[in-house]
Amino acid sequence: MKMNKLAAGALALALGLGAVAPAVAAETKSNYTGAELFLERYEKELKKVNALRDKALVAEAKIAEAEKRLDAAKARLESAKKAYMALYPSHVFVLKDEAKGKTSEELEVKDFYTPGELQRRGLQEATDELNRLYKDGKKWTADVDKQFAVKDATYESVLKDNLDYAAKLETFKAENKDVLEAAVRRYVNEGYDLYKSAKSESTRILAYQELVAAQGERLKTAKIRSKLQAKKLQEQNLSKNLKLKLKETEQQ
Repeated sequence: MKMNKLAAGALALALGLGAVAPAVAAETKSNYTGAELFLERYEKELKKVNALRDKALVAEAKIAEAEKRLDAAKARLESAKKAYMALYPSHVFVLKDEAKGKTSEELEVKDFYTPGELQRRGLQEATDELNRLYKDGKKWTADVDKQFAVKDATYESVLKDNLDYAAKLETFKAENKDVLEAAVRRYVNEGYDLYKSAKSESTRILAYQELVAAQGERLKTAKIRSKLQAKKLQEQNLSKNLKLKLKETEQQ
């Protein structure tokens, strides 16, 4: 149908989204003109497009805020990684073998040994070394630290008990008894260090907890940002479809 000048002018403004088309008169009519029918239909579609435009502006602001939160979460996580690793001497391998080659940004909580794992690792290594000196199965367990918790136990008494136990074993591989004694001493020393450090691990435990919390915050903020971006894309597609519909209306 042919549009009059009023309809054409309203259409031009509508397509530019610079203004909302003038409303058709509120009174009920049974004999609409072609231009009035066009404007009524067009006004409905235009309101939808304008509403989506407003939503897009709000979405942009929310995404910008989410980006800031994500950047802050990433910085917090990097700081937590460095702080946790700094609590251990350089010769202590805080990262697991499978984490080798990863950049700091790629590291996750699962790539770090926990304070408990790091505490017991030295004792476990000493236990394994001691067990290698015997032919028939394991004779030692990695729990010598518990011997120091017994009432009246001292370093000297625990060392003597373990040396006496080693002397009773007849399946010792090496002929040199000094090798056995050195292994026992290392075993007892590691247990003693573990026993003493267990009382002062709170700082490392808190640092590890911060590492876990920081990673959780980063994952949470990244998820929020992704949802906002997906919603924005969905609304952009809807707006695009509505604009195409407006074009079709113009051609009628």
